Amino acid sequence: MHSHRALSVPEILDEVFLFFAHDVFDGASPSDCAGGLSHTASANVRTSTLLHAACVCRAFHKPAIRVLWRDLHGVYAIFALLPSLVEMKLPEDVVRNLSIAPIVGVPRIYVLPPYIAAHEWDQLQEYASHVQSLVYDGYDMKPMRVIAPHSWWSLQAAIQGRCLLPNLCRLQWRVVLDQPRAITSFLGPSLQVLLITCDYTAKQPWHESRKWWAKALDTFCKIVFERALPLRKINVDLEDLSPTPVMAHLPQMETLREFSLSSEGPLELPHVRKLAQMPSLEILQLPCFVDGDLGLNRLLGPSFSPFPRLRQLTLSRHTPEQRGLFPCPTLQVFSVETHYRDVYSLRDCFGEWAQSFPTLRDFNFSIVTTGMIWSRHVVPPLLWVASPLLSITTLQHVSIRGTFPTDDAAVAAFAEAWPSLTHLSIVPHIDVFGLDGSVGLPGLLALRDKCAQLAVLRLPRVVIDAVPGEDALPPAADHPLQLLAARCAALDEAARALLQFVFPRLRTLE
Repeated sequence: MHSHRALSVPEILDEVFLFFAHDVFDGASPSDCAGGLSHTASANVRTSTLLHAACVCRAFHKPAIRVLWRDLHGVYAIFALLPSLVEMKLPEDVVRNLSIAPIVGVPRIYVLPPYIAAHEWDQLQEYASHVQSLVYDGYDMKPMRVIAPHSWWSLQAAIQGRCLLPNLCRLQWRVVLDQPRAITSFLGPSLQVLLITCDYTAKQPWHESRKWWAKALDTFCKIVFERALPLRKINVDLEDLSPTPVMAHLPQMETLREFSLSSEGPLELPHVRKLAQMPSLEILQLPCFVDGDLGLNRLLGPSFSPFPRLRQLTLSRHTPEQRGLFPCPTLQVFSVETHYRDVYSLRDCFGEWAQSFPTLRDFNFSIVTTGMIWSRHVVPPLLWVASPLLSITTLQHVSIRGTFPTDDAAVAAFAEAWPSLTHLSIVPHIDVFGLDGSVGLPGLLALRDKCAQLAVLRLPRVVIDAVPGEDALPPAADHPLQLLAARCAALDEAARALLQFVFPRLRTLE
């Protein structure tokens, strides 16, 4: 029996098997798949389909295997292809000293010999060439598997500076304290996306391991960035660790388009200057930084234009010293989290943001605070705080998370200033009764008449006391609003029917 001619085209088979593998590797590794394990029933079915397809015939085998090995979660599946890999029973005191032991308990320890024979690489190289994405958490799940630290040295000696996965494009790596050099075997010229997290909680107590972590992180960053890889995206999550080792070794990269740094430690302004000089950077996420009085423009010089292609900027733990440090006329998306206790200074920040980002399209503002006592006598209305943003006529998506009194005047002013608005969200960050104000029918009508593309609307409070007849309202337009949500809505059946008349496409009213 002859198969259909379409099945002899490799590109067609690749598309078929990619469809089956749509979410197979969402947390599952090939070793898990072989054992019938997966995080969802759907992934299990899809994985089984690929495994069965690989066993049907020779025409299906290679395309199915390529898809099955495209994304790996864990490194055990690769190491298991080496016949010399053995499971070793280590003494309990040695296991307890492994940095990963406090998290995973007693894992299975796998060891490679100091010398790996050349003939063992044949099968490994065939499968390794299919891997395009790797997630390494310092150990493999189901069951807990850990590669012994000295086995990484054996692997590096065997491959002699080459990349173990020659077609690897995306690498998500958790830095483990006793394995800072393990990543060396996976750094190749095809790598474009690098996601780094630090498992600093593995060694307890934290204050005793701080000096060891500083040394390990410095070694790790030096190994990664001295390769001059053509990276397009770097994401670094340091938690409580200092960002200094990362920024000290980060080179000037012509190819870097996205950089994200999460850290509780402050970022020095010279480090921001290094990022500002990268010509292709388009997406940037940074924690707080210090030395704000100097100013980025003054540090770079009047003739230099920082962040020439930046489109998206996210600042966490914003402070007053960071105001005016990112003048960028190309910015379209700006997200900021602040711990301000003085709400009056926010208006000055809003004014400087409006001047720095004149073509802003998305604005996301959030107050993150605890233990603050608010009073309706000291909190200014939202319209007064956000009035500087009214000069940005290009805004389409506005999200403000903060407890400011919001009324019809504020909503009407926003509708007048932002005619292209598609999403407006005003949500209190704390619940204080009577402090958030209320929006009534005049404000909603202003949005309907001025914002012809508004599809999502979230307000702190919607109150419609008197319901006028439909004859007293302007003619109903085919407005696209589909979601209207309020944390507190005083709406009876008549008010709900009125809103349905004002917004005919309204599907969700919360």
